[in-house]
Amino acid sequence: MAGHAFADESTRGKYLVCVSVVAEADLCDTRKTLRELRASGARRIHMKNEGDRRRRIILSTLASLGTTRSRIYIAPRPVVEGRRRCLYELVADLAAVGVRDLTLEQCEHTQNVRDRSDLAHAVTKANAHLRYSHASPLSEACLWLPDVIDWAYGRGGDWRRRVEPLLEAVIEL
Repeated sequence: MAGHAFADESTRGKYLVCVSVVAEADLCDTRKTLRELRASGARRIHMKNEGDRRRRIILSTLASLGTTRSRIYIAPRPVVEGRRRCLYELVADLAAVGVRDLTLEQCEHTQNVRDRSDLAHAVTKANAHLRYSHASPLSEACLWLPDVIDWAYGRGGDWRRRVEPLLEAVIEL
């Protein structure tokens, strides 16, 4: 599946990275739907700030779209090594399905620098043709997808059940 991948992290005991792939043809419509799902006056969707009713609406709307596929990579802590392991694995997986663009949620400068180094090594190791960059979730609505999915999966229970239609795989490293 050619498309664009978006990645974000979550820490809930273990370290989770979600990567969501959106087909090129669906990018505009997916961004539009995500913006429409934003609460009035909000600059973005961030699940930790949403109420349960809105969380259910967001998850059911995204599940009904059928335009994304997501994977969650789970690594034990520490965060630096866990993130590195997740990035190596997701780069190999994205390369295997022909994804050529990856956008990660922007972190603090040190993390972004470390990511670029780790991604360069991962791309070389996977012999991939993958462009990668960091962006703010305020400038890229599709970064809200992995936030939604990581949050729901990490919360467990009914939230995990609700996010399952959006998940292609959960990979424990």
